[in-house]
Amino acid sequence: VSLKSGRKNLIINGDMQVWQRGTSFTSAGYTADRWKWAGGAGTVTQQAFTAGDEIVDSPYYLRWAVTGNSQNYELQHNIEDVRTAAGKSCKLSFWAKSSTGTETLGWEVYQNFGSGGSALTSAGGGTYTPTTSWAKYTFDVTMGSMSGKTIGTGSYIWVRAAQMATTNTPTIEFAGVQLELGSVATDFEHRSYGEELALCQRYYQASNGAIIRNLVPYSTANSYTDHVIFPTTMRTTPSIIISSPQYHSTNGWATAGTAVYRVTGYGFNWEPSGSFTAYAPRLGEFSYTADAEL
Repeated sequence: VSLKSGRKNLIINGDMQVWQRGTSFTSAGYTADRWKWAGGAGTVTQQAFTAGDEIVDSPYYLRWAVTGNSQNYELQHNIEDVRTAAGKSCKLSFWAKSSTGTETLGWEVYQNFGSGGSALTSAGGGTYTPTTSWAKYTFDVTMGSMSGKTIGTGSYIWVRAAQMATTNTPTIEFAGVQLELGSVATDFEHRSYGEELALCQRYYQASNGAIIRNLVPYSTANSYTDHVIFPTTMRTTPSIIISSPQYHSTNGWATAGTAVYRVTGYGFNWEPSGSFTAYAPRLGEFSYTADAEL
């Protein structure tokens, strides 16, 4: 029997639904939410299945177009807390295909004990050769015990998909990535977009365009502030980037300087600066990103 109940998939955004940072990338960094492109040249993009052809009850998949021959091409996914599934047998499963059908690729899982923690430990994985058609692949993973280990700051389970050395430049596609407890690879656990977005926002949030806020005067006639509450509590105190800050003056919208303070996992204060002449109702406009990735 392969049926399981509850939240079985330890991977967040395994069906590539959420792309808060954009849908096309030509350099290393985060791409689909929770998926980090860790080096090499090429392009990573969001792709949509033709209606009716979805293989994991999701309309999207990730395309990784490689333009160089190196073992340094990889996608990474970090699962918070190295104690996750400690001492348990797990199954890693995913769907994949390749433009050539001849590439040797690898998936690996490690236990990373964080800053000040024990040394990195392999939990399993292996190599495979995806065909030119979608197919499901599975690997056995055994999470090591925490006995005798030191857990440092920011520990995680490190899942990586790597291109092995090759003479080709393939286009590789992934969908339905799942890591679950047990020895059987069950059907992919589909979560709604809203559920998946909330899980992703624990690590990264974007305001998705400009937001307009009512500013509150304080201290002096030219001091205004506002408090932004995150839609989802973040993993830790994030780094904040404010873009295109403006305030509304008697002459319309004007560019504002800005300061960010009192940042927590729950939200932050921002203070625009401009030519305020007296206490009066004011509006501020800006966009932001908040990053608390592992």
